[in-house]
This record gives sequence, C-alpha cells and structure tokens, in this order.
Amino acid sequence: MHQSFILAAIEEARKGKGKTFTNPLVGAAIVKEGKLLSLGAHLHYGESHAEVNVIKNCSSPEELFNSTLYVTLEPCNHQGKQPPCTQAIVQSGITTVVIGQLDPNPLVAGKGREFLQKHGIKVIVGVEEEKCRA
Repeated sequence: MHQSFILAAIEEARKGKGKTFTNPLVGAAIVKEGKLLSLGAHLHYGESHAEVNVIKNCSSPEELFNSTLYVTLEPCNHQGKQPPCTQAIVQSGITTVVIGQLDPNPLVAGKGREFLQKHGIKVIVGVEEEKCRA
C-alpha cells in the first residue's frame, strides 16, 4: 500500500527537475482512507518545499486531519530560505508521515523525524528508499 503512494510522490518530484538546484528533487502525496487527496513537489529553488505545496494543494484544511503524508525525503526541521516543513506538518493535522529516505544533510539528518515523533506523529522510514534517492 505505501509503495504506490510513495511512487506517486517520486513521479511528482520530477516536476522540479532542473529548477531546484542546489536542493534535491522532493515530491509528496497526501492520502486519507486509501484515497489520494493531493500531490506536491518542490518546484523552484528558494520557494516552498514539497510538504508545504502538498498541504496547500488540498481542497480544504479539514481533509488533512488524520491523513497520511508520503514524502520522498525527510522533512526539514530548520529555518533556511523557507520555514521548517515539520512545523507545517504538525499544524496541519496529519497523523502519519511515510518518508522514502532520511536526509543525509547534517542540518536535517534525522532531526525532522525526531521532531515529528515528539509531536505525536507516527513516522515510517525507508519505503522505496533506493528509488527515492535516484
């Protein structure tokens, strides 16, 4: 079940190809009760990350309550050109986050997962990890 939605997020990530340097390609999907609600990607360097875009792309904030976020790369938990994605996730009402791969960047490197877990969000890591790295 997780594989099909993370694969949709991988496909969505490709929309940012050639536009996000120096950031990696990242895609995301929001699912509730087995239904795909929204897709989002990081589309341009310095602009909103995939997690924020997928939340914005939902038709209503109520849809997010008790939903699952699938994301190809661990959400950031630091302030850069954009605010931390982890805060947007916590505030949204999403209750589960499925991460394709943990971010090897020392600024993130497990800190996003830890922040989400401390805020009561269930986190699953390593779904289609090799494909998420490609």
